[in-house]
Amino acid sequence: MRFWELRLDVKNYATLTFVDKTLSRRLISRFIVGKPFSEPWEAVQVYYPRTWEEPGLSAKERNIMRALREGRPVGDFIYIAGAEGAFAINERARSVLFPLLVGRVELLPLYYGNERLHLVNVISVIDCLDEDRSKVERFPSTGLIFKVIEPVFKEELLEGVHIFKFAKNSFIFVSDVFKKMVEEHNLKGLYWTPHQSP
Repeated sequence: MRFWELRLDVKNYATLTFVDKTLSRRLISRFIVGKPFSEPWEAVQVYYPRTWEEPGLSAKERNIMRALREGRPVGDFIYIAGAEGAFAINERARSVLFPLLVGRVELLPLYYGNERLHLVNVISVIDCLDEDRSKVERFPSTGLIFKVIEPVFKEELLEGVHIFKFAKNSFIFVSDVFKKMVEEHNLKGLYWTPHQSP
């Protein structure tokens, strides 16, 4: 069985930021653990930052930032600063993937002007990583995994699962079925890292 690490393409697509900057500080690490958001969630406003207009940049830095970031297209999957461990999708991606997301994610409303988006909080956390057979790198101080080089999954725990995180980590994995739906509907904003259990 093959699974894919869901990776947001921040080099080639625009990214989002919360309008309320304090929200980023309050949310940091909240979505990494894969638990439902416990506080009331109002529809949150987001925007596509024009980082070259940020104060404190020299003229040279402004030109470099503008050349790197201006004009990047908006994907159907969008990185959102301050919501590490989660991501945003537009209404089209939600509609296409909804059958695979039900019961596995929490969709929290976001708005860019009048456009409705969704923050995707993956709450399907499965202790499916065979840590003894996987090649991983760990934080020396805690022993927690910070990088999965070659994962080996306990496939019997993933039957019928199309999106998940594994315990003690923020990496999001999806099934071949999920990837195929993304590709068939030409949804943009991701790139893939394949992982196949031996």
